[in-house]
Formats: sequence, structure tokens, C-alpha cells
Amino acid sequence: MILIHGAWHGGWCWVRVAPLLEAAGYTVSTPTLPGHGTLPSLLLKKITLRAYANAIGDILTYLSEPAILVGHSVVGGIVLHEAAERWPERIEQLIYVSALMPPRGSTAMELIALNTADPAPLERAMHIDQQRSICTLKPTLVGELFYHDCRVEDIAYARNHLCPQALVPLLTPVETTEARFGRIPRSYIQCLNDRVLSLDMQQAMCQEYPCLVRQLHSGHSPFLSQPECLVEAILDLAATTHELVL
Repeated sequence: MILIHGAWHGGWCWVRVAPLLEAAGYTVSTPTLPGHGTLPSLLLKKITLRAYANAIGDILTYLSEPAILVGHSVVGGIVLHEAAERWPERIEQLIYVSALMPPRGSTAMELIALNTADPAPLERAMHIDQQRSICTLKPTLVGELFYHDCRVEDIAYARNHLCPQALVPLLTPVETTEARFGRIPRSYIQCLNDRVLSLDMQQAMCQEYPCLVRQLHSGHSPFLSQPECLVEAILDLAATTHELVL
């Protein structure tokens, strides 16, 4: 099972989830995508959606059997789309956790702008630096949007690990086909109290791309606020055999 983090985050965000999945018998990988570690922000303009997907493809190539991919939020969602289109034979199932499922030809930034509210919550929290092709989160809004239902110590942990986000992957159209992406079973875990991606938006995406749905009474970051409940939902979906089409 490969757990893919969202924008501004890294593999560190699954620290309370991975051990529970491993205890349930899964081999778990929590990669940090290119540019989400210690790379100087000036070099982030070189990070692309293809580079993100290649990082997952490298893992898929060495696995002995198809993997379950779990993706969170903005980046996790577009990476699931991209990886599924490029390596469908290496993927058993896609599980989106309050993640973007962009329609063919659309970008993550376009969907962010469509999020309900004026201005969209995530747009309000983002500071975009066009010159360096990065965006960062405004410190005063991070807690209330991303971690409002998390423990104080978990919020501090996350704040200390957040990094700048490369803009190029968010501005790249995501292209999928029925023959490749569309053949992989997919599921969605909706976060009912999410302040980053509204429930209306999550439900609309699930209608656009039919999928099995589970719900958590959590904010945007259940990997910190409700890791046990999140793992229960993932295990439930992973054990479910289903066929869905694009």
C-alpha cells in the first residue's frame, strides 16, 4: 500500500497511520514527493506533475504485485490520477481521502477556485509567489483550516514540517482515459467537517467519478485527528471487491 501526501506535506503526515496498516498485515510505503523535502525553494519551479508520478512509478516497478494507492488532498488526488493513467496494470485500487478528482483536462488550481465559499477557503490560505513558482500557506490560517480538530501537539508537529508547494503540478492539466485510469476500482473517504475541500465539493467529485464512499466525522487531516478511524475506513475499502467505470 502506497500512501501519498497532499500539498505542503510529506510522507511524515502518515506517521500515525502507517504502523496501524502494517499491524493489519500490509506492507506500507509513505514516500515524500520530489520538492517536499529540503530542496531549496528556488528549485521548486523544476518540479512537475510527471516528476511526482515518476516517484510513485519507481515504487510500483519494484513491487511483486499491484498496489493499493491512497492519496490525500490536492496533490495526492492528482498524483493518483496521473499514476493510474500511466501504470494501470500495477495498481489494484485507488482510495482518495478528501482528495481532488479533477475532470479530464482540468487542473488542480481550477478545482481549488471552484470550491464553495467566496473566496474559496484554500485560496484564502495560499500565498502565491509567481516569480519563484511556489505557493505557501499563511501561518495564521493553517490551524483553523487544516487541523482544527487535531491535538495541539499534532498541530505543532505539522506546522514544523510544512514546506513550500511547487506551482507547476497544480497548473498542469490532468489527462485520463477510460481504457487506463477508468479500469481501476476507486473509492473515496469523505471528511464531513473539512474546511479545506468542502463536503459539497467532495460529493460533486464523487458524482463525476462514481466510486465507493465512506465518511469520517473529521476535518481535512484525519491522519492526525482520527488515525484509527481513517485506517478502519481504508481497510474496509481495501477488502471490498468492486468494479467501477469512469
